[in-house]
Formats: sequence, C-alpha cells, structure tokens
Amino acid sequence: MKQVFINAAQVAEVVQVDVPVCGVREILVAARASLISTGTETVGYGAGGLFARGLRDPSKVSVLVDSLRERGVAGTIRQIRAKSSERLPRGYSGAGVVVAVGREVRQHAVGDRVAYIGAPHAEYVAVGERVAARIPDGVGFEQAAFGAVACVALHGVRLGEPALGERCVVSGLGLVGLLAAQFARAAGLDVIGVEPLSQRRDLARQLGLTTVLDPASEENLPRALYLHTAGIGADILYLCAAGKDSRVTNVALACCRDRGRVVVLGDVGLDLDRAILFEKELELRVSRSAGPGRYDRHYESAGVDYPVGYVRWTEGRNLVCFLELIAHGRLQVTPLLSVVVPIEEAATAYSRLVEDPAGSVAAVLTYAGPPEPPRAEPIRREAGRHHDDKQLRVGVIGAGAFVMGSLLPHFRKLNARLYAVANRSPGSFSALQALYDPEVLTTSAEVVFADPAVDAVIIGTRHNLHYPLAETALIAGKPVYVEKPMTLTLAQAEALAGVVQERQGLLTVGFNRRLAPTTLALREALAGSPRPRQFLYRVNAPPVPADHWLVDPQEGGGRLVGEGCHFIDLLCYLADADVLEVSGGMVGGGSTLVASPDNFALTTRFANGDLGTVVYSGQGAEHLAKERLEVFAGGCVFVLDDFVALHGYGVAGRDVRLPRADKGFRATLANFFDAVRGQAELCTTVDDGLRVARVIDAFLRRPGSGG
Repeated sequence: MKQVFINAAQVAEVVQVDVPVCGVREILVAARASLISTGTETVGYGAGGLFARGLRDPSKVSVLVDSLRERGVAGTIRQIRAKSSERLPRGYSGAGVVVAVGREVRQHAVGDRVAYIGAPHAEYVAVGERVAARIPDGVGFEQAAFGAVACVALHGVRLGEPALGERCVVSGLGLVGLLAAQFARAAGLDVIGVEPLSQRRDLARQLGLTTVLDPASEENLPRALYLHTAGIGADILYLCAAGKDSRVTNVALACCRDRGRVVVLGDVGLDLDRAILFEKELELRVSRSAGPGRYDRHYESAGVDYPVGYVRWTEGRNLVCFLELIAHGRLQVTPLLSVVVPIEEAATAYSRLVEDPAGSVAAVLTYAGPPEPPRAEPIRREAGRHHDDKQLRVGVIGAGAFVMGSLLPHFRKLNARLYAVANRSPGSFSALQALYDPEVLTTSAEVVFADPAVDAVIIGTRHNLHYPLAETALIAGKPVYVEKPMTLTLAQAEALAGVVQERQGLLTVGFNRRLAPTTLALREALAGSPRPRQFLYRVNAPPVPADHWLVDPQEGGGRLVGEGCHFIDLLCYLADADVLEVSGGMVGGGSTLVASPDNFALTTRFANGDLGTVVYSGQGAEHLAKERLEVFAGGCVFVLDDFVALHGYGVAGRDVRLPRADKGFRATLANFFDAVRGQAELCTTVDDGLRVARVIDAFLRRPGSGG
C-alpha cells in the first residue's frame, strides 16, 4: 500500500509499505480521506538534509561527540547512515471504510464508515476501536477526515468551561482556531476572533463570526476588546496562535476580565507577564490534544473506556460529537478546505500549505483503492543481488530500538544476514533498508515464519508476544532466539518447553550477561573456589513512568518478570546448582512514589549451599552505574562492575578491565548462530528460561506476597 513519510530532507514522500496488521482490539480501515494538520505536520517542512540542519544547530556537535564516545566510530557512522535515510510517518486524522475487525472488537463491523484518530496518511490503517466513530448519513469522508484536529479544538474549548452568554476571544484563526471559534459559538458563547491575516479574517466571517479584529490595525487591542465586551473583557481566551514571541501571548492575556480563564491550544511563547496574571488572578490551562484517553495506551490500544459518569467527554466521545455537529449543520469544515489531492500528490499538498499559509488553511489527501481486506504482501527488494550462500539468513520479528542498537550491528561479523523483518509499524523500514538491505519487509510475522529461505528467527517484540511467536516459529520448524523474558508466566514457560521437546526444536533466550567477558572471567575464577559462596547483585534501574508498557502486567509483565529475569539467570548460571528455596520481599506497596514491582530483594538458596540475592531498585540515582555483582568465596571477594571491570580481593591475577561495557550481546548471538549451523551447543536453553520462570513464580507465591 501507499503511505506518506517525511524523508531526511524534510519533504513528503509516498512510499510502498506492507499493510498493517489488525490487533485484537483494533479495526482495519481502508482510508478514503485524511487531513494534513497545518500546524503539527508543517513545522520544519523542507528544512533540508541532516547535514544542512546540523550546521544550523550547534547542539548537534555535542550529540555527535556523545555518540562517538558511547558507540565508537563504526557505531556512529551506522547511526548517521540510518538517520540520513530515515523516513518518519505523518498524519493522525482521517476517515474510511472498515474492512476487518479484531476478534475482541464490539463497537464496529466490516462496512462501517468511520472517522479515526491517530493513524497516518496511508491507504490502510489499523486503529483502536475507541478512537474511531461511525460517520452519520449525509457526512462525507472529506468532512469526517477533520475529526482528530477538530477534537483538539473541541477539547480546548471544553477546558475553558464555557457558559451560555459568556464572551470569548479566539486568538489565531488558523485551522484549529476556526474550528474552536465554531465550537465556542455552538456552546452558546459570543465569539470574537483576532487574526492578522486578511484571508483568514474573511473566512471567519464566512463561517458566521461577526466580530473579527486585526491586531495590527488596533493601537490598543486590550482596550478594543474591552469596548467589544461591554466594558468587561473576555471571560475566556483561547490561544490558538502559533509563534514563539511571548509579547503576543501577554497582549492576549491583557484582554481577559478579572479572574478570566485562559486556554492554550497553540504553540505560543509562554514567557508570561506575572503582573497581568497576578493582578487579574487569571486561570491558565494548557490543552493536551483531543481529550481524555489521548496518549493513554489502555484506552487507545487496549480499548478500556472511562466511565461516562466520571469522564463525560473522552477523545472518542468528542469525535462522535464533532460528527453529529457536522450532520446537524452546526459546524462547517468544507469552507476550510483549500487543497484536495490524491495521496500520490502529497508533496504538492504540503508545499501549498507551507508556501501559502494565508490562503491555504486545510489540505485533504484522498484514496481511491477498493475497500477490501488486503492480503499480506511483503515488500521484497529487487532480486538478483549477490550474497554469500554460507551466510545465515535471519528473520527478525520486532525491530525496535533494542534490536536495532544491540543485536543487528553484530550480524555482519558473525557471517549472518538480516534477510527478513516483520514489524508492526513500517516506520523503521527505511533505516533498516539503508543499513542492512533486507530482502523482505513485512508487518506480518507469519510471512517470515512461512518463508523457506529464513534459517533462524529472532523475536524482539514486547514481552506478551514472546510466547505465542516463539511457539509458532518452532512449529514452523525455525530455530528461535527469543529475547528475555522467555515468557510472562510459568504456565507459558512449561508449555513452550513442551513444544521444544515435542518438535526437537532449537530455542535460546537472550540472557546475554552469561557470555559477557567479565562474567566468563568471574566464572573461571570461581571454578575452584570453596563453597558455599554468597552472591550480592545490586541493580540501580532507571525509573519508568507508571503507564509504561514494561510495568503493565499483561504486556510487559512488570520489572521483576521483564528485567529481573536477567539477574536471576546470571546467579543461577554462576551457582550452577538446583534452586531449593526462594524468599525475599518488595518495597513500596501503597506508595505512589515507590512502586513495589520496581523494588525488590529476591534471595535464592541453591543445592550446593550457595546463596544469591538480587537487590533491584527503581528509586536510585541516575549517575550510579546500573549493575554491580559481589561474590564472597572462601576468603576472596570478586566485584563485577557494570560489565566493564572485574576486580578480585584476596586473590591475584584476576582483574579485568574493558574499554567499554560488554554485556555479551555479540557472544550470545554467535553461540546461537553456531548452534543453528550445528557447530556448537546452546549456552542458554529453554530449560534455563523455565528455571527462571519457576524462581519468579515461587517468589510471587511466597507467604504474604499476595501473588
């Protein structure tokens, strides 16, 4: 299908990409129209390539220096190559016809005409069921395509708490401002518009605004508005202008009445005059997009709605309201349309908006494809390229930042080739093409599993998909490298171990710290040490937001499952004995500042007498090294510092110092690739993943844990 991206030169480009996969709580829509947001999408448009922009921004030099320090010359060159070929998807407001629904979708059916929020300019889009709304009869696709941007204006108007008969000022009559002015009038407000561009003032009058002022022609704008509001001033000020000059903002503030409300919708300067705010005791509110639910993945992706009794107007309900106002003739968007072109001419539409900001308020892209569920058609590169037949052809499922930064850079030196990539979003495909030139790019993992040319599969998706994808790959006969955690639950781990045994499959887990150079040196040093030994593994983990997917029990499993598995495995690897007992506890509980799953101490007692403790904290200092492992063994102490250094106390000749941290990513991949070739035994097997799952399960089920 065709999709619009902004390339490295900051120019719109239409690219052929694979059709998105519809999730269980999503609908797949064949787009008919999508709106280009004149504010968000045109900022920096046509600004030139990476080098030209870097010359204009001296701060890029420090970024380059930091990259050289962290990644070295080769890694920095890779980053520059990826950045210079980067394409970023654009768009978030559109309308079309539903062609497929996820198995848990209840609100929509195939054939529904819908408007949607948050999906790019593309022939087919997958959107959550909560951020789509049916289009009423009599409302066209081009009108409905305004939905997401209109909801931004509507939510901003609602934040002002308008009351019948009040007067408001809308400062800035661009796309959002003209929509906000109409919503405010529909809410019973007396609306005054302020706009310096004559064409937009004329358009506002065409839409029914009777009082529209030119700030440049008013010697004293606050006084003029004072006269237009019967000597009171504006009850509500909606700041919809764009511009970093705070003088415009402060003049607008002066137009408010005593104890008036100010709502910021535009990207305006906020170096505010405290005297105005203080003297009038103004209330300042900043609008965040389309309404409650926006940026909440539980609402937008998982389909969890807010109770209407507590949150009357979510972004989804705002979208319904917008469509009903269009249907009842109380809102006009057609006069705002300046440009309507097919998606193939997207660059023309963007150029018109940038080059003629006064005369071009809104642009819509149209789509002519048939509303039929598309087949998975992976994007394949041109055939006939010469490759070494001895190279391992690897398929990767999930090409996020971790896979891109920690795994793929090692392929070439390990005589492996990135042959196929399956990723939910095609946004990373341009960088992957520039760096690795894979033959297959797709949004469907099944395409990779079914490809006979794929010798092995790496699964680097979010954690909840590890088990089903690994199981499917094994059934398809593919050797599997699954990132940690192997699974989210013990039941899944046991089931996966059963599949490996039944299929005689090859599966390893990304417990890479086992093969870090400092770990191998420590294991060798401990080989002859007297037992029992004590292990203390301290992890100073950076905090993550409470709504991050990692701490979602259903998606990431929480930090104990999602990250703690690494450290538990390493202690099991070094102790090299069965686990007899698991104990410990969590810190936090009812505290909103200290989340208990982020802060725990877990102790394992091994059959050989060893005792290992992981202390994991998400409330430490960011400048302290993340990991430190201390081992006490028969009069000696070994200290492993963040996989950069190993120092022995009470023993000579065991110190190791590396130029930079090496956590064993390359060595773990090398072991897996060699095992696929039949040249080595796996260092980490499904049994190791199963053992860690049992330890975590025992910890969560210990008395008093509530697990």
